[in-house]
Amino acid sequence: MNKIICVGVAAFSFVIGFLFCAFVFVFSGENTDKWGDLATWTGSGVAFLALIAAVFAAVWSKRSSNQTMEDNRYFSLLSFIQVRTLEVNESFKEFTKKLDKPLKFEEVHSICDSFSGEFRRIYSNVSLTVGHSKVSEEKKNIIMLGFFSGISYSLIMEIIAGSTTKKFWGNTSYGGFYFKNYKKSYSEVKSQIRRLEMYGELFAASDRDELIS
Repeated sequence: MNKIICVGVAAFSFVIGFLFCAFVFVFSGENTDKWGDLATWTGSGVAFLALIAAVFAAVWSKRSSNQTMEDNRYFSLLSFIQVRTLEVNESFKEFTKKLDKPLKFEEVHSICDSFSGEFRRIYSNVSLTVGHSKVSEEKKNIIMLGFFSGISYSLIMEIIAGSTTKKFWGNTSYGGFYFKNYKKSYSEVKSQIRRLEMYGELFAASDRDELIS
């Protein structure tokens, strides 16, 4: 916008300077048959200024329209992720209810696979929708921040550290192997959370725990 204003000021100054020169050379009344009289030059200058004003009005209107369209897309995306966070949180509640009873290893395995698959499906839908939207990168980051901020903290802890399911795997080799693979299923999600610089302390605690184990 600053460039447009500078161009406008330059064009306006050019017209004013041109009219001033016309006034100097034509006001005396000499050579008006060749150069035209002052009224002609003034009318031409005013017409040129009107043209510049019309061009500026069109550019300004287009920019305003584009900004309105981007704002509409932005608020639409905010509504979209609000629905998705509610969906994720409800799914996590059902997930924890299923785990809140005595279960065999195979049952826990199946429940975890089902939930992680459902969460990754929702996340993928959010990520692709936001990524392909025609809003600025800054607003895309804000939207993704809103998505992860809307997710319950217990679920964030499960994604990063497996805090809810860790107790089910015991000390068996196959349990530890599956638990590591289960946490890897959230690797893309965790990368996005790290990129947004969220939950740094939780990541640090999880990393320390992984090193100890």
